[in-house]
Amino acid sequence: MFAYLLEETEQVIYQLAYLFQKKPTFSFEQIAHELEKNTRSIERHLTLWLTNEQNAGNFPVIIQQKNCFLADYFFQPISLILFLYQENETFQILTYLLDFPYCSIEELEQAFFRSRSTIKRRINKLKLFLSAFQLNLSFQYKPILSGSEFNLRLLALIVDLINDPPFDFHSKEELIQRIESIQEKRISVGCSFNQLPFAQLFAKEEQTNYQLSERGWLYFWQQLLKKEPLKIIEQLANYLPFFTQEELTTWLQLFMTATPYTSASFFIAETSDGK
Repeated sequence: MFAYLLEETEQVIYQLAYLFQKKPTFSFEQIAHELEKNTRSIERHLTLWLTNEQNAGNFPVIIQQKNCFLADYFFQPISLILFLYQENETFQILTYLLDFPYCSIEELEQAFFRSRSTIKRRINKLKLFLSAFQLNLSFQYKPILSGSEFNLRLLALIVDLINDPPFDFHSKEELIQRIESIQEKRISVGCSFNQLPFAQLFAKEEQTNYQLSERGWLYFWQQLLKKEPLKIIEQLANYLPFFTQEELTTWLQLFMTATPYTSASFFIAETSDGK
């Protein structure tokens, strides 16, 4: 899903990252067949990519006589995929909007040193992407991102995992910190479950069977995962294809048994009297 945000050359490299897991050498014709593109297009995108030394370091390939060789036999696609997202300007703008939900389009222009037309082009792409999360983006409203608060926090969690992947999927402490950091950010900008209208909490009718407050934020996830764990793992795998299913399963199993209160408690107390 997030691959939609990538530019054309980035998308080709994204696909090649997985293609080279099959074998270390491909001809341009083989690549063109696999990616359903012509050989000139493949050569152009690879040449454009390799002109940047930083790019070449993250995807070590060698072009020789219309063949493409993977120079590092220990290459893992996760590092390249994360690099593609983190360097992609549209993804950077999404991260910025999640961190600063009340910013103006003028602030975006200054932050990214881009013209109004370039920013608008990126925003239009983001609008289509966000529709998959049933979220809206408009600078006419504050906060800029609106829709289901649950889905917005899910998006923020996924973006956080992409920008800073978990060091240890087996660490219960890191897991809790990630979930609570998203909770703290949303509460700090005035988007508390305890204060939002009920209609803004969910996007799907089946989710409304759960009682949700800030104190019940982690409990809600635990209930949902116990009810449909395989479905949740499958959905997250679509968002985070570079994490293995085993890693996601371990991560979610820890989540189901985690203790929900640590650093977020003072935010809850200050914003909602602990209710």
